[in-house]
Amino acid sequence: MESNPKKPPPDNFPSTTSCNISWLRALQQFFGAGVNGTVFEHEMALPTCRAVIRVKGEHFRRLVEDREWIERIRWFESRPRFQTFHETWQQFQFDKLAPIVPPSEEAPTVCVIDSGVSSGNPFLRPVTKDDLLRSYLHLKPTNPSDECGHGSAVASLASYYALNLAEGAQNVGKVWIASARILNEDNALEDERLFSRLLRDVVVDFAPVGVKVFCLAVGDDSKPWTRAARAVLPRKSWVARTIDQLSREFDVVFVTCTGNISLPDLLEVVPDAQSYPTYFDADNLQILDPGQAALAITVGSIAGGTQIVQAHHSPIAQPNQPSPFTRRGPGIRGEIKPELVEYGGNLAFDSQMNRVAENAGLNVVAATRQLTPAARHTFGTSFAAPRVAHRLSLIYQDLQTLNLENVSACLLRAFLIGSARYPDRLDEFRTLIEGMSAGRWFDLYGYGIPSELRATLIDDYSSIMFFQGEVEPDQVQFFDVPVPSELSNSSSRKRLTVTVAHAPEVQRWGLERYLGVDVKWRMFRGNISRDEIVAAMSEDVTQSDEEEIDELDESDLNELSSPSELKFKLGINRRSRGTVQHDWCEWSRHRQEFSDGHYTLAVAAYHRWQRKVVATPLGIVIRLEDLGRTVPVYTLVETLLAQIEAQVQSRR
Repeated sequence: MESNPKKPPPDNFPSTTSCNISWLRALQQFFGAGVNGTVFEHEMALPTCRAVIRVKGEHFRRLVEDREWIERIRWFESRPRFQTFHETWQQFQFDKLAPIVPPSEEAPTVCVIDSGVSSGNPFLRPVTKDDLLRSYLHLKPTNPSDECGHGSAVASLASYYALNLAEGAQNVGKVWIASARILNEDNALEDERLFSRLLRDVVVDFAPVGVKVFCLAVGDDSKPWTRAARAVLPRKSWVARTIDQLSREFDVVFVTCTGNISLPDLLEVVPDAQSYPTYFDADNLQILDPGQAALAITVGSIAGGTQIVQAHHSPIAQPNQPSPFTRRGPGIRGEIKPELVEYGGNLAFDSQMNRVAENAGLNVVAATRQLTPAARHTFGTSFAAPRVAHRLSLIYQDLQTLNLENVSACLLRAFLIGSARYPDRLDEFRTLIEGMSAGRWFDLYGYGIPSELRATLIDDYSSIMFFQGEVEPDQVQFFDVPVPSELSNSSSRKRLTVTVAHAPEVQRWGLERYLGVDVKWRMFRGNISRDEIVAAMSEDVTQSDEEEIDELDESDLNELSSPSELKFKLGINRRSRGTVQHDWCEWSRHRQEFSDGHYTLAVAAYHRWQRKVVATPLGIVIRLEDLGRTVPVYTLVETLLAQIEAQVQSRR
């Protein structure tokens, strides 16, 4: 529930107001010192106050109907209801596996925010840090163990990426696991706790001990981020907003998921095997809160296989197609969500029962919360998200070897998204979704599947350039990008991939735009003057609050302000809605005059609030490749970068 002062506060209002304090006191008096109700917790986000209460039926009716409370209370909200997953598990003999290899001492740590982790499970024992297993439950503050099984399954995939149950197989843990238990044995929050407050407590505890990646693989299935929800509660995305605020404040990365379409809901939208994938067009099948968070990495699920182990069953999705249960974007500002996909399982259609069904052969394998059986088969976007957290952690470990003073969350997100590629053999699926709404491809797949190997891999025919720093509001930063003229010697295709991640300030209350700064970038060839680039970047397309949460149509894609501006695949309007802006450009014929000077990446930050905003953290990753593998791009770019550095030093 939330209180609502009648007038908006001034720009510089204090952190608490007498209006909110008096409202809480009046509520406590109304409850009669706990006889008729209780206020457990409250949270200020002026001009509103949000509280967790328990109240008897008659007094709840008065809160809803009496005039004095109608004027004070904006809305009532039930406690979050988290999705569970259907358990089917297959017996195997753990002692016939090869000994598990634990992570190295310097391996990174992922904090799994979930139902806890059972470190006694033989898969989890070698990869968990016992001193970082903590409970945030009021009723069980000293019991961090998993009592429903979800957190342990997530943790196993975050550490191993996949479990191999074949006889003699060796499972190698590459990531350490920390655990913050916020869900009870029913896979639910305690009645007395605010989800957003819990998340802050967790990050405050774990970020100072070096945790950079937090995996929150839950979704509130009572809150799909639909067009109707955005219209009713356009600025009340409390949990997503908290994630965004914490991501910036503590310079960490949250990996979350789109949430699942439940089996009962699928029974309604999939009346026959031919309904897939057109039902994804339905508005009520969009991502679940908090998957719309702007600064988090949101993960959807794709199917890994089509193996069937039950009669009358046929797989609904083919390999690499969206899992039948996954949900789609866009995000909180109409940006591409999910940004990434990973393998989270598949479902079957039972021709005998004429309904959607689970099939163990289509599921993923994850750890249980028990000593035995140690593994189970399951499915869900919850098990795609930890695979991305695993890859992100390994990218973080790799970047730390470069002796950077600090690997920022923005740079991490840029490397992760920059590594994404679409799966092969998707022509059939592209045909299936041609009749769906514009942009639905990106709302399901995002930018594709990431790879920790591809993120930092270079060879003789490719080069990676990166930057981390800040951009001031209402300023344009220019970056010289060397593109060798020798590319004109090859008629094969070249690819330039640009990923720009930023972490702007996020609204503290619902009276202003969601983000304090918008960032847009453009890339120009080397045969255009800096003055022309400045003129092109001054074109600031201002979006209204309604426009920033509306979906984009195909007519809003790409426009060129200069013949020498590179035409990227997505275009400035589509990519500029997100806090990670990824795009790519391919061409075959490279004219030498294109490289008369260095290419220029221009990054502009536009101030969106009336009040002052501070500099915005920025991370940039650029990859240049000769796909024909004939031009020694790496050596040529290294030489040009050395010349740029020498010029910069001489000007200092």
